Amino acid sequence: MGALQRNKGIAAERAVATLIRDWLGLDVRRNWQAQSAEGGPDLTGIPGWSLEIKHAKEFRSAWWDQAMEQAADYLATPALVYLLDNTRRGQPLIDRWRVILPLHVISRYDVEDWLTAEISLRAWIQIARESLPNRTPTPERPPSAPPTP
Repeated sequence: MGALQRNKGIAAERAVATLIRDWLGLDVRRNWQAQSAEGGPDLTGIPGWSLEIKHAKEFRSAWWDQAMEQAADYLATPALVYLLDNTRRGQPLIDRWRVILPLHVISRYDVEDWLTAEISLRAWIQIARESLPNRTPTPERPPSAPPTP
């Protein structure tokens, strides 16, 4: 991996950590030590979740495999958070990021474990908030939110 790709990945992890921190009020941080030593989740501080963050030109299905493997190692629910270049321009940053997660997390029906759903980062934050032991109130407008008209 070249320096440009590595820096793009670091910037993506920081951006997602900031959005989650602002919207959930959690102490979310890049997990750079465990990533380099063990290949752990990209972010820490989100109870019960293992997040893999990607920012690239095109989607790769291997990302989901990586997210599931890491989550299994940490006994957590996997979530792949990704942003493809030049997508959803003009939308708030939080709505440009997409999240893939197991369908059973959001379905009230009994579904196969291998089925997934793709939602916005904003929607995932709502799901994550509901799963927190001490749920935090929804902020009226976090610092990373776009200005109100």
